[in-house]
Amino acid sequence: MNERLVDIIVGSKTDLPYTEACKEVLGKLAIPWELSILSAHRHPKGLEERVKDAFLSGVKAIICFAGWSAALPGAVAPFAKAKGIMVIGVALPSTEFPDAMDALLAMTRLPPGLGVVCAGIGAGAGTNAALFVAEALAGGGFLPMDKLMLRYKEMNEAKPPLPGLESGPKAE
Repeated sequence: MNERLVDIIVGSKTDLPYTEACKEVLGKLAIPWELSILSAHRHPKGLEERVKDAFLSGVKAIICFAGWSAALPGAVAPFAKAKGIMVIGVALPSTEFPDAMDALLAMTRLPPGLGVVCAGIGAGAGTNAALFVAEALAGGGFLPMDKLMLRYKEMNEAKPPLPGLESGPKAE
């Protein structure tokens, strides 16, 4: 049995660069993950098999990065949700829709009962997806919340502050 808690699925090799921030955050939070390239349109049977394997391996969440028609999260949802695995979508831009609006709408307009969480658009949404999964895993008792929050705090302290942002007086 594999010890991963998260599967990351992209529909194409061209989507791989968008996964970097997600993989980095999961890695820094010591959340084991595995990545697959499986198109909802070109590999539907392989996608179904991957979700079955995820369930047998103890995976708790699947993060799907998808552009174009963005069918990937919706195609994963029926198999994953039947096994108690949450599905998070990350909408990606395409040449026809560089703002990723088509992908965003595809992920947010699924029928009742098959809805997925959409973490946002583009590479930055990969960070949001990883943090959402981390919080869900901690809330579900799969990760210790205190250690998770400490790791996240350390990650943020290591980053330089964003230019132009100020904070007001601290509450006492």
